[in-house]
Amino acid sequence: MTGEIKTVKGKDAYFLDGKRVSKKRFKKAFPDKPLVKAPGGHGASCWPQKMDALGCHPDDAAKHNESAAKAGLTGVHYDSDGFAVVADRNARKRLLKHEGCHDRDGGYSDG
Repeated sequence: MTGEIKTVKGKDAYFLDGKRVSKKRFKKAFPDKPLVKAPGGHGASCWPQKMDALGCHPDDAAKHNESAAKAGLTGVHYDSDGFAVVADRNARKRLLKHEGCHDRDGGYSDG
């Protein structure tokens, strides 16, 4: 089954297999789907982020968590797999500074 929405005399017209139908019938055949934000970027949907590049060996996660806590880094922890997990952009920026790293692709002065 194919569906088309065309503008006819300034209004939407609905077609199923080339035959004009009501909007209700068209929507039954082709229901709306919720909009889903594409992954990536720095929108709210990408936080928290797991950072492999600033991660550590899993055996060293506790040591790195202790170091982050001593440095006063909030919103930062190392998980059991050794990934650095940051809660938001600000936590990411502070972790980069603490580790002496610079992300040339960070943008928005993120470090």
